[in-house]
Amino acid sequence: MKTQQFKNKVLMSYFFSIVIFSNSISAQGLVTSGALRLNEVNIHAARYFNKKFPDIIEQSWYNTSIGNQVVYKENGISRQSIFNQRGEFEYTIKYIDAKDLPQNILKRIALNFPRFEVHSVSEIQFSENCMYFIVIVQGNTQKSFVINEEEIQLHCSVLLSEK
Repeated sequence: MKTQQFKNKVLMSYFFSIVIFSNSISAQGLVTSGALRLNEVNIHAARYFNKKFPDIIEQSWYNTSIGNQVVYKENGISRQSIFNQRGEFEYTIKYIDAKDLPQNILKRIALNFPRFEVHSVSEIQFSENCMYFIVIVQGNTQKSFVINEEEIQLHCSVLLSEK
């Protein structure tokens, strides 16, 4: 159990470093090139992606600081999958509506942050774990945190300027 808790904390810390500014096209915030031609993509990453998502025709590949990133839509939902330098799958980011969060996660948010409204949700799917990066607002206060089945890790709380 303690090993799993440690692993979750490491994943959550890793997740923060990846996602905090990821609501743009770059999951890493460090895209190092424009769109790649398919022959420039790591062959292992391309094979994994095409095997897992054979129906995805429109896809854009980029180099990042850790490997390759593919940006695509599945069922109308924007997604990004990240692969390391060896072409091994790392994680997928999916941008979802708050209403699509699991009920147990929504209840925990309501319990821990009453009167706050969910502003944005990024679902991060690792091979074994799923986490959510969530931004909530109430008035001119904004909070961001990561939540999974076991814990909530607050990232920051910001007082927004009044308009």
